Amino acid sequence: ISNYPSPEVPTRLSKQMTCLAKGIAMAREKAEVTEGEVKLAMQCGFGAISRSRMTLLRYLLSQYPYGVNIAKMIQDMKLPQSTIRRWVEDLYVLKVLDRTKPDTKATTPWDWVLTSRYGDFLTKYL
Repeated sequence: ISNYPSPEVPTRLSKQMTCLAKGIAMAREKAEVTEGEVKLAMQCGFGAISRSRMTLLRYLLSQYPYGVNIAKMIQDMKLPQSTIRRWVEDLYVLKVLDRTKPDTKATTPWDWVLTSRYGDFLTKYL
């Protein structure tokens, strides 16, 4: 695991995105924040995510709501197993991904899938 955030990070980030959306609305001389300001704030937030993490998030979003195992990620993304495994484990610790067995009798590796919270969010804003 290459990065384990402190517990206040999601709350702080949420507050920062809210402030940014409000600031955009003020700059546009609007009394209320609309979906347009929220989308622009989210684009700014996505811009702060590393290219490698965004590559993986976009790939997982293309598979959502289904899971995919690391072997398929390697094949599709053309990246080393160690790299993909590290990225996936980081997102798992952040609770962005869940892991599931393809079926209860399967001996194959885990399938990794975006949690519904993040899958739905990314579908809307990415």
